[in-house]
Amino acid sequence: MYSKLDIVKNLKELGINKGDKLLIHASYKSLGEVQGGIDTVIDAFKEAVGKEGTLMFPTFTYENVNGANPVFDIKTSPSCVGMIPEVFRKGEGVVRSLHPTHSLAVWGKDKEFYVANHHDDQNCLDQNSPIMKLKNAGGKILLVGCGLKKNTLLHGLEISCKVPYAFGVDFSDPKFHRDYICIDEQGKEHKREFFHVFARESGWAHNFDKLAEVLPLTTVKLLEAETYIFDAQKLWDDVENALKENPYCLAEKC
Repeated sequence: MYSKLDIVKNLKELGINKGDKLLIHASYKSLGEVQGGIDTVIDAFKEAVGKEGTLMFPTFTYENVNGANPVFDIKTSPSCVGMIPEVFRKGEGVVRSLHPTHSLAVWGKDKEFYVANHHDDQNCLDQNSPIMKLKNAGGKILLVGCGLKKNTLLHGLEISCKVPYAFGVDFSDPKFHRDYICIDEQGKEHKREFFHVFARESGWAHNFDKLAEVLPLTTVKLLEAETYIFDAQKLWDDVENALKENPYCLAEKC
C-alpha cells in the first residue's frame, strides 16, 4: 500500500517542483492501493506544488448537461470524468470555472484568474478556458493512467487550427448550437449559446492515441500508473506544426 510520502517523492523524481502549474487527468485505480484513498492522492499533489503552485482537474459534465438537460450548476453539477475530480472540486480552497460542459476545478496560486470568464467563450477551449491560461502561463499536463485520449488540450488545437474533419460542416445549422443556463456561486443564472464540434458529422473522428505517431513520447511511472508529462506550450507548438503539415494526423475515418 502506498503512502502520501511515496507519491510526493515519486512526483519530485518525475520533475514536479514547488510552484509548478499542473493540469491533471488521472485514473485513480491505475495508481494502485493508496492509504487514505483519493484524499491522500490530492493532498500529495498539493504538497508537491506547494502554495505557490497551481492544481487543475477537469470537472466536465457533458454526459449530464446536454440538450435534454441544459442547466449547469457550478455547486452541484457532478463531474463525469472520474473519481478524483469529483472529490477535488468539493475540497477546501477549490474554485470551479463556469462552463456548462467543460468546467475545470482549480486550487492554488491565481486560482480566480484561471476560472474567470470561462462562460464568455463560445466553445470549450477558447482563450478564457483555464486550460488555455495554464498553457500560456508555462504549465504542465499530467496524464496519469488514462492514456493519450484524455489530453483535452488537443481539442483546443483542433479548434485553433480549424482542422477540416471538425470544421468541414455548416455551423449555421442549429444542431451545432445549444443554449445553456449556467448558475454561478451566488445562484445567478447566465444564459449562453455554445457551439459544438461533432467530428463524426464529416465522417472523421479524432484519435489522440495517434499522438504517439506524431511526436517522440516517453512514459514514466507514478506509483503503478503509466504516466505522460508534457510542457503544455511545447506540446501545443509541436502539434500545431504537425497539424499544419497534415491536418488529419490526429484523426481517422469512422
